[in-house]
Amino acid sequence: MRPRSLLFTLFGDFVRNYGGEIWVGSLIRLMQEFDIAPQAVRVALSRITADGWLRNRRLGKKSFYGLTAQGERRMAEAASRIYKLDNPAWNGKWLIVTYTIPEKRKVVRDKIRRELSWTGFGQLASSVWISPRDLRPQLIEIAERYDIAPHLDFFTAQYHGPAENQRLIDKCWNLDAIQQGYAAFIEVYRSKLDRQFLSDEICFCEEIQLIHEYRKFLFSDPGLPDGLLPDTWLGHEAVHIMSEYYQHIAPGAHRFFESIFVGHPDNAAFIKKLGRHLRLDPFAEELRRQQQQYSAVAR
Repeated sequence: MRPRSLLFTLFGDFVRNYGGEIWVGSLIRLMQEFDIAPQAVRVALSRITADGWLRNRRLGKKSFYGLTAQGERRMAEAASRIYKLDNPAWNGKWLIVTYTIPEKRKVVRDKIRRELSWTGFGQLASSVWISPRDLRPQLIEIAERYDIAPHLDFFTAQYHGPAENQRLIDKCWNLDAIQQGYAAFIEVYRSKLDRQFLSDEICFCEEIQLIHEYRKFLFSDPGLPDGLLPDTWLGHEAVHIMSEYYQHIAPGAHRFFESIFVGHPDNAAFIKKLGRHLRLDPFAEELRRQQQQYSAVAR
């Protein structure tokens, strides 16, 4: 695992649930479990901070890293996709986004393509991307972050042919390749379900590796509604295996993390208040958050 990727996993699966801020010394110690040298950790932290995902503040001689508002949004979006057991229903409409970004901003244009792909869009044509999910909030956030609102437009529409919706799926995503990825994931983690772990340290490493491997699907699987998926979609089995294995190793993993973790004193009351609730099942917790969002919209 690269230091940058490992840090994102650490913040997304652990730190954001412990006040969102951690002493750099704790990070260095935790990264040692994966043979990452202290200097490599500091370099990765510096670059992630420069990219706007993390912020740094000092207290005396200690340095603490926490998620920025941008980082919080990205982690929340990732969590909503990782910790879900079912795909949403589809209303039959496609969200279409098109952009014309000047050549002088070519670097930004390349970043937009990566952002759209990660978010779950598929490229239908040059500068035309589609998704069956309602990703308008994500589009607005991307437009604001990269200052491209004048160059971007999006709207919803239904596909009327000449073929079926499946034609759009085949053009935009390689579902066979995604299926193969899920099959490999299932083979590895199904064999681990009955393993007994002797130490909290091993559980911690296993949880980080689990989330790291599953998080890769965020870059390839757009999270299509069931009605647009093959009858036998291995993504369903993969997420249930991931959930079962996560719950098997999480208690030990979080005990180890807590033994190393030093948060900023500003968050001490928050952490103490949560106590053992920090180990809530993330799948149930994410479902609760989504239900709260739906209720707020309904009101």
